[in-house]
Amino acid sequence: MITILVNNRIKKGTNHSRKLRKINKIPGIIYYVSKKKSVPIELNLSETVCKLSLDVGNVLNLILNKKIIHVRIKSVQRNPINLKLIHIDFISENLS
Repeated sequence: MITILVNNRIKKGTNHSRKLRKINKIPGIIYYVSKKKSVPIELNLSETVCKLSLDVGNVLNLILNKKIIHVRIKSVQRNPINLKLIHIDFISENLS
C-alpha cells in the first residue's frame, strides 16, 4: 500500500493555498466519518505525484503526526488548463 507523509495545515483560505502551491505543496483535507470532524493538511507535490496514481477511490496510508491513517481518495481537483493538482480530499477508512 502507498504511504505518503503529510503535515497539518494551520492557515486556511484561498490566499494561503496559493502560497502553498507556489512552493510545490498541495492543500488537502482528511474527513473523519466516525469522529465527524475534518483536518486540513498539506502534501509535498513531488512525493505525491511520484507515488500516487490519483484516482478517486484509491486506498492509501497517510502519516500525520507520527500516526498512520488509512484513507481513500474522495476527490481530486485539477486546474482545467494545465491539469496541475489544486486540492485533494481524503476520507478515513476503518480497515478492521
